[in-house]
Amino acid sequence: MDTGHVVWSAPNGQSREIFAYDLATGVTTKLTDNQGTDFRPQVAGDLVTWLFGTQNSAEVYLANLAAGGRKRLGGGVHMNASFSTGPSSFTPAGPFTDGRYVVWWQNSPQASSIVLYDAESAETVNLGAGLPGDLPRLAGGGMVGWRPGADGNLHLLAYDLASHAETEVAEGSLGDALTNGRQVAWVAYEKLQGPSETWIPQGLLLKRVR
Repeated sequence: MDTGHVVWSAPNGQSREIFAYDLATGVTTKLTDNQGTDFRPQVAGDLVTWLFGTQNSAEVYLANLAAGGRKRLGGGVHMNASFSTGPSSFTPAGPFTDGRYVVWWQNSPQASSIVLYDAESAETVNLGAGLPGDLPRLAGGGMVGWRPGADGNLHLLAYDLASHAETEVAEGSLGDALTNGRQVAWVAYEKLQGPSETWIPQGLLLKRVR
């Protein structure tokens, strides 16, 4: 949910559809109507984004609650593609939106990448290589955060949507990035020496990106 709407995925006959509830009017709207599975919705402002398909192959969709209509943004999201690094194993998250932009991890036979869509300009930008565990995130303030890298050698990157500048925030064994405004937060981990692989969280870290 955000300050104006609550969105969710629910069974509807033989399919699974996306619904939106307007907190001001109390009206519930069915956003999808197809013979398939719509899941992982997320809302910010007037934009709702979600996945359609299966865990093995899903497509990213977007709806505008104010203007109406919906559109397919891209495909190749494999929710069952897991990747192990550092303390945990990860699977891709659904798409995220901040009310203007939509970001998601996309996989293809050639390569995987972090993809960004601008709802105002209708432009799609490839931000760089990605892995299933990258889980790109964005929130208000125009920053995207994600973690390219492998084998425990991760780099936490922040991408400024206004200046298109990319900043390396941290490196090492890192948890998922969270962004809001100019702030980036993450959890750092330390590997203990011993016969078994044990990772200890060092705490939640916060950094302001200039």
